[in-house]
Amino acid sequence: MPKLGLQQIARLVNGQVINGRKGLTFSDYHFDSRKMEKNSLFFALKTDTNDGHRYVKDLMAYESVAAVVSKDFSKEGIHIPLIVVEDPFTAVLALAEAVRNLYPSIKYVGITGSAGKTTTKEFLYQILSSKMKVYRSHLNWNNWIGLPFSILKMDGDEAVAVFELGMSDPGIGEIDLLASILKPDIAMILNILPVHLEFLKTIENIAQAKSEILNYLGSDSIAFVQGDFDSAVRLAKKKIGRIEYFGKTKGINRFLLGNITRKNDISEFNLEYFGIRICFKTKLISHSQIENLFAAMLAAKHLGMKDQEIQRAIWNLKPLARRGSISKVRNRTIIDESYNSNPEALKKTLSWIDIE
Repeated sequence: MPKLGLQQIARLVNGQVINGRKGLTFSDYHFDSRKMEKNSLFFALKTDTNDGHRYVKDLMAYESVAAVVSKDFSKEGIHIPLIVVEDPFTAVLALAEAVRNLYPSIKYVGITGSAGKTTTKEFLYQILSSKMKVYRSHLNWNNWIGLPFSILKMDGDEAVAVFELGMSDPGIGEIDLLASILKPDIAMILNILPVHLEFLKTIENIAQAKSEILNYLGSDSIAFVQGDFDSAVRLAKKKIGRIEYFGKTKGINRFLLGNITRKNDISEFNLEYFGIRICFKTKLISHSQIENLFAAMLAAKHLGMKDQEIQRAIWNLKPLARRGSISKVRNRTIIDESYNSNPEALKKTLSWIDIE
């Protein structure tokens, strides 16, 4: 985690220090006061259901801590250092962007889509970790709170950092905000499915929201977009930057996934690109997981991993807990997909199970 000084942070977030202490530095950053430890900085975020300012007094029980608070917060009786800002949420976004820019040698990967973000992120992390130091965002921390605090937990000496970008109500504009902070070197759109329709209303709006990850591609960045989804392709074609399409169908897709077969507990599939066809094997047997793995493999190849290295890494891949893990009980097979975050993800899971 980046070690930053009190005054340094105040400058980065355009804040004013009160009760300052010379030499105070921080090595961890939190929005949950219950997670605080020595040398931690607390951001008093206000949401629809809670207000972090209510817990600032509790922080006086900790050693060498401080809090980022809004200017209208009453400071009476507060004896710990404070950084006073217009809005703590804006402040954490500014700090996360500054930390991201502190480490330009890291390759930043941003993954979005209606389903499979966390699984793809974890597969990519496992593949890359066989060769280099990699950071990935915690659990499914992918929204306007999760992403910036995930960035603040990097060490800074990683070769690659992998993040997922999600959205909530109202949807439009949230991924744009997150992408403006992350500025991914590799951006990925996995799929466009009818989820979040309660506030996005149409598939086209979902595609528009997901395509916002492409708004900040640099001159040396690349985006991988699932070309089997017409709505994603239409919007991607309007963006500036290098965009490659991948999927199962020929045509616009330059990277093709095909010939998925399963025998016992092993799956085989082909990855085809530029006229080259390579067969890979994995112990994963879910088709939806193989689709996520395919996307992760493309990012790994772009980051310099060779096909043989990828094959060795994917042979030892492990599904995430509650996301496709398989166990045997007597003569029964139990597939644990209890995490599934939306009905479309569950449908994809059920589609590969053979029911006799």
